Amino acid sequence: MLHEKELSPMTVDIRVRTIRAFIRYFHKKGFITEPIHEDFKTIKTPEDTLESFNPDEIKSLLSVIEEDLYTGFRDKVIVFVLLDTLVRISELVAMKRSNVDLKAVNFVPVTA
Repeated sequence: MLHEKELSPMTVDIRVRTIRAFIRYFHKKGFITEPIHEDFKTIKTPEDTLESFNPDEIKSLLSVIEEDLYTGFRDKVIVFVLLDTLVRISELVAMKRSNVDLKAVNFVPVTA
């Protein structure tokens, strides 16, 4: 898979782990007698590192948004939702009113 299909080590590792789990299940259920899943070795892959914003960077990001404008308010809300929920940007952008059941949500009134 690495050389013939030129897949990344991460992709190959995920596929090997999936196949290994599938064969382990078959061995556990007695569909195969030899534990051939033990011969499947995982591939060493570089560890993914994801750097997050520090508090100063977040303050700097929020300070450049003009909240007097509708688009600025919208952008600030988007940033807060991303930070508070850790939702992916693509999931947030794809969200529609029909995806949210506002009757099931318990709102806490905000008092000034």
